[in-house]
Amino acid sequence: MHYDLIITGGGLSGLSLLFQLSQQEPFFSTQKILLLERAPKLGNDRTWSFWERGAGEFEAILAHSWGELVFKSPSFETVLNAKPYRYKMLRSADFYAFMQQLINKNKNI
Repeated sequence: MHYDLIITGGGLSGLSLLFQLSQQEPFFSTQKILLLERAPKLGNDRTWSFWERGAGEFEAILAHSWGELVFKSPSFETVLNAKPYRYKMLRSADFYAFMQQLINKNKNI
């Protein structure tokens, strides 16, 4: 069997690459892609947190998002607005499920 692209590993890196490729229409839909992963990713084995400016591609599956920072010391405490950035938390189980839906919709993977 022939494949145009082979992605080894279905963790964050491999699935992120697959997601970015899927955003490149019409290129993506014409490529036959093999994703190799030794075991299904079903559980929440990781949690990723990151800063992002504004809304991102995974807003719908974020577990949490914060727009304020709290600074505390023994003599001082303040809340700071982080705009335009937000600190976001993404659970791997939600990301894996999101990507499984994308994979299931695309016959070329």
